[in-house]
Amino acid sequence: MHSDRIPESTKQWLQNEDFILWCLAPTQESEEWWVNYQKERPED
Repeated sequence: MHSDRIPESTKQWLQNEDFILWCLAPTQESEEWWVNYQKERPED
């Protein structure tokens, strides 16, 4: 995979430990947090 093809915003998410944990092992609390985050910041 060529890292220059990955958008910078995606790279930032892949380096975010909370995001990775939510993807791999979501909890009810983390699910609520990320759903709310996505509603408040749809541009991210």
